[in-house]
Amino acid sequence: MTGDALVTRREHGSIIELQLDRKPVNALSRAACVEWRAALLDAVAGGAEAIVLSGPNGVFSGGADLVELANADRETFADVCRQLGGLAAEVARCPVPIAAALTGHCLGGASAVALQCDVRLMASGPYRFRINYVAMGLVPPPFVTRALERLVGRGHAARLLVGAVPVAPDEARALGIVERVTEVGDVVGTAVDWCQQILSLPRSAMLETRRRVREDLVACVAAPENVGIEELTERWFGVEVQSRLAKLVRSQGQPLVRGA
Repeated sequence: MTGDALVTRREHGSIIELQLDRKPVNALSRAACVEWRAALLDAVAGGAEAIVLSGPNGVFSGGADLVELANADRETFADVCRQLGGLAAEVARCPVPIAAALTGHCLGGASAVALQCDVRLMASGPYRFRINYVAMGLVPPPFVTRALERLVGRGHAARLLVGAVPVAPDEARALGIVERVTEVGDVVGTAVDWCQQILSLPRSAMLETRRRVREDLVACVAAPENVGIEELTERWFGVEVQSRLAKLVRSQGQPLVRGA
């Protein structure tokens, strides 16, 4: 990573790690979504046989950048949602195995991205996986709901989504959200190991089976109506969200100066 770049590329043989590093909480700004997506496309075009998405130790991502969104007008907000949805779609359609190394908290929009990966490996400790749209006054987009349902079933998905429940690492593993829980400093290595195990299988059969079992995931996130940009935008600028947002932003000492 050089200059103002947000994504660091590391090579583990034919496995490419793409680490987003945006202090303090690795928030998914518009620029972060664009750069992470571009890095993924570049890695695949360059011949990567597998991909690992990671964050710095302590946080995979705190989700969407609330300060950026608090100061956004409708057009800008919709574009951020579009870029986040585009990142999630690119992860879903990635033609090679892709693992999320959850090096800490994975919240909100970041959970939407992580759910599109083949597998999630999570750090042990006081970290949480949380799909917290409802806590902000938003309705999770259909592609997020369906991605979670295919992992944990409709009953558990309903509990986690409606209650915006923060899930500890061991519970996330028990539910099937994450494959393995390990020490925070070992998460990336564990993700690389998973990729190596998958790549040790007969390649053609593995890739075709993977493509088939992920067809529903790819089709769901590829459909614009399942990204829910219009509904997210309307709710974001409604009283319920704006009241909640103002309190959160003030608590962080940030001005709220959004245009009309």
